[in-house]
Amino acid sequence: MKWYVAFVQTGKEEAVKKRFCDLDINIKKCCVPKRKVPEKKNGIVYESIKILFPGYVFFCTEIDFRTYYQINSIPGVIKILNYSNKKDKLISSEESSHDLFFKSVPDEQMSIILEMLNENDIIDYLKILFRNEKVKVISGPCKGLEGRIKKIDKHKKRAKIQLDILGLEKIVDIGIEIIRPIISTDDTDVINNIVGNKMMDIEIKIKKIIIEILELPHDISLDNDLVNIGLDSISFIRLMVSLENDFGIEVPDEFLTMKKFSTIDELALLVTNQ
Repeated sequence: MKWYVAFVQTGKEEAVKKRFCDLDINIKKCCVPKRKVPEKKNGIVYESIKILFPGYVFFCTEIDFRTYYQINSIPGVIKILNYSNKKDKLISSEESSHDLFFKSVPDEQMSIILEMLNENDIIDYLKILFRNEKVKVISGPCKGLEGRIKKIDKHKKRAKIQLDILGLEKIVDIGIEIIRPIISTDDTDVINNIVGNKMMDIEIKIKKIIIEILELPHDISLDNDLVNIGLDSISFIRLMVSLENDFGIEVPDEFLTMKKFSTIDELALLVTNQ
């Protein structure tokens, strides 16, 4: 089965999607991709869910002319993208494949879109990190696809992403979450230069940063194991960025994973060796 796109009246995407389920044809999946973006109204920032490609309904099926006419009969459907009418083609008896008339979305284009969607067909926020004037996607859609990010608006917390669909280049806004360091509220506690500090002093500082990140009680006694403490991959990245900020060090990209460090002791050793 292949993926195709129905071009429908804007605002009727969900209604058309529901009508697909009523058709007497084999539709493997039908979806209206959406995106989550932050919006500000009356000074309040809230999350808004918007359709990724207004007027587009994606469906996966083995298409033929019977399927085409059933889909075209759905109220709100304008056409199937890249359909070529028989009258527009001069074909021989040997050229009867439906692929001549119905152009599917290339697998490489569709796989990028599907990988970006969550179980509700929504693109969640990108979690990004700025390192050495470059953007690194830590998690979420576009991880490993940084080249598709064309622009980032830190103020609006949005990124413009390039997506290609059936020969059309689409630039869409995606919500972002920027991974920032934790800044200590106690200026006397900030370590600007680690020269001369003992390992214990560094471990104490790391524990205080972890407590800030995880919003734990300040008098809590932390385990040495990072997993037992409750750090996940994202909070670990936030910890590493905070270590860079507080200790004035630079952590290599390959160290931005919990697979490299499992304890506070190992992190303290990393800081002393930088």
